[in-house]
Amino acid sequence: MDSNPTCAREGCARYVKSDSRFFPYCFKLCQLVDAEMSDAQRVVQATGNSELWAAVVTLSDALSEYQRQDYAALRAAQDVGVSPRQYREIKRGTGT
Repeated sequence: MDSNPTCAREGCARYVKSDSRFFPYCFKLCQLVDAEMSDAQRVVQATGNSELWAAVVTLSDALSEYQRQDYAALRAAQDVGVSPRQYREIKRGTGT
């Protein structure tokens, strides 16, 4: 069983290594979106602007969907012989 915790961003179920530079988040975007959610929550509490909250929730949901699609693309790439490392290199534009 994996003992790594999951990402601190609500809605993200990815595992995080304790030595990650983004700990307790799985990567930088989760960290940024979580910060925006905290900011928006404070603004909504102060002003009652629920549209701002709806927008930041949409942002978070879109990131979760991107992560799901990225994982599906990785799995499809693996099915045709691409390793996870090669997949990362392709995404970064450093691979062939």
